[in-house]
Amino acid sequence: MLLLLTIGLAFFMPVVSSGPFWYDVVDKELSNCRSNWWFGLLFISNWISMQKICLSTVSWFISTDLQLHSSSIIPLYILYKSRNIGVSFVICIIIASNMAIAGTTFKYDLLPFIQMSCGDNQKIQDTIDYVHLRPYTHAGPYYVGVLLGVVILDYNTIKLSLTHNMMGWICSILLAVTALYGGHNWNVGNPEGPLVTALFAAMHRTTFALAVAWVAFVCITENGGPVNMLLSSSMLAPAGKLTYMIFMLHSLIFWVRKASVRERIFVSHYNLIYEYIGNIAFTVLLSIPCHLLLEAPITKLDSLLFTEKKKENQNETKQENVLVNVLSHSHPQVEAKCDRIFF
Repeated sequence: MLLLLTIGLAFFMPVVSSGPFWYDVVDKELSNCRSNWWFGLLFISNWISMQKICLSTVSWFISTDLQLHSSSIIPLYILYKSRNIGVSFVICIIIASNMAIAGTTFKYDLLPFIQMSCGDNQKIQDTIDYVHLRPYTHAGPYYVGVLLGVVILDYNTIKLSLTHNMMGWICSILLAVTALYGGHNWNVGNPEGPLVTALFAAMHRTTFALAVAWVAFVCITENGGPVNMLLSSSMLAPAGKLTYMIFMLHSLIFWVRKASVRERIFVSHYNLIYEYIGNIAFTVLLSIPCHLLLEAPITKLDSLLFTEKKKENQNETKQENVLVNVLSHSHPQVEAKCDRIFF
């Protein structure tokens, strides 16, 4: 539903503004939506080129996310039947997905990530199409989350010592910094060899997910201290409700701004921060009415539906318990009457 809303809003962009780059930016996106909108509704848009995807910045991720959720039924079923076999199976999936990334990167001589500083636009596009869009690329981080759920189920009441807590935070920070800044040599024009490139391409998403998993683990188990207090603050709740709508709409704001610029913009830290804050502000302002008019009512209806279903199940369970208690504590005459009534 929200994807349809965003596609609909995209067709109103020509009414909002215009500019010298409008044809290259907005018209191209609208042309993709006219031709390939159904790829998004079928959640398979991540299997075509980024150049052809309707709402290319968001649609591919929704498709990938749904595909990973659907394919996780088998690992989750194995985990339900056997914890040890299930964990081993999930670890094998993570290893296999990372090997697929490394093999694809090495075979096609691709970049380790979407390196915008690279002068080869075709190589950037190939990296996006052959690696970044594919579901197996993001299977590693996804199944790190699955393993995190298993760990929390087993150790949700654990209390970490100060030493273990500090060691965990140090490892988490090192993994995050390595994933974020490990590509420095590629960004400054000093690329590593093909083997190192393939290895970094395969690992940096999973290692960053491991870093985030530690933060989630210590907060859920109440070992996070001030980090848990910050992330659990009620002040973040309103913004948290808008995050998905912000994600869906931010590309529209960015495209309108990029396509309507009529003068060169000097690249400086101040101007980039100014553009960044402006894009966020406009996106939040647009997401508030969209959330109130569509997302919030649908969420409320969904909550009411499942709440009523839950109440019905609880009432049925209570009635069954009462019947069992009556039959177990009644006299033979009452039991005979109950037998005639129910049988």
